[in-house]
Amino acid sequence: MNDYYSELIVFGRNVQFLLERNHLSNIEFEKQTGYSRNDLPALLNGSMNFKLSTAIKIARFFDIYL
Repeated sequence: MNDYYSELIVFGRNVQFLLERNHLSNIEFEKQTGYSRNDLPALLNGSMNFKLSTAIKIARFFDIYL
């Protein structure tokens, strides 16, 4: 596995951690970020690429810096 895909996996795990830590549902995440609930599992397990704008929306949602 190359570094790029490893980073996608780490990003997805971090998003999952933040969802759990903040007791947030996938539905609430979808409403606040506009990210499709159907695509969220692929994001969380690192099997789906995403745009930088998506990463920024996620960071804003959790009130964190990239």
